[in-house]
Amino acid sequence: MIKAIRDNLEIRYNDESVVEYLEEATALDARFKHTVLDSVWDRLVEKVVAQCSVQEMKETPMSSEQADLLIVPGPSSSSDAPCAPAKKKQALSFLFDEEVDVTTAVPALSLSEQVHTEISMYKLEPRLQPTADPLLFWKRNAGKYPMLAKCSRIFLCVQATSVASERVFSTAGDIVTATRSCLDSDHVDRLVFLKKNLDDDKDIHRVLQNL
Repeated sequence: MIKAIRDNLEIRYNDESVVEYLEEATALDARFKHTVLDSVWDRLVEKVVAQCSVQEMKETPMSSEQADLLIVPGPSSSSDAPCAPAKKKQALSFLFDEEVDVTTAVPALSLSEQVHTEISMYKLEPRLQPTADPLLFWKRNAGKYPMLAKCSRIFLCVQATSVASERVFSTAGDIVTATRSCLDSDHVDRLVFLKKNLDDDKDIHRVLQNL
């Protein structure tokens, strides 16, 4: 039995791109992030930077002022322009003739550095319990890790198994039988929806009363 399960898993996860995707999704799952190798974190940095760069380009279109800056002005005849008269020095100008030391502003972090900072802080977060919801973690910490939170929606939206969808198809097979093969597709969709979303007969009775 164990050998059969192992062989089945090897066939399912033989694709290298699928394995990389699962590793990166595991890194963004606060329950199992401690099991991820350093190479996965490096690969995740590149993908987060690429994803944020594309999204930033979509969200910030070029303004009219920025477009005007791209226009190169033509040559001007400065020799024909009259010279402006020299300004007279004010009485207190001698106090400001000396050079003043200006404190250099700290340059803003690049996108890659911001992602590295977020990942370093995220690694220090306490590990969640196995029964915790990782999506709820990212919802609460979206302001603290904005770039990682956006990418977590891409990686963690995939269902772990296809059991839920297979159950829906099984329910549809129970409804559309040989004696009920003429049901309209819209009616089938509604019946499947009611079957999967109503808990008991009381809910069904209440819906039928409101029809």
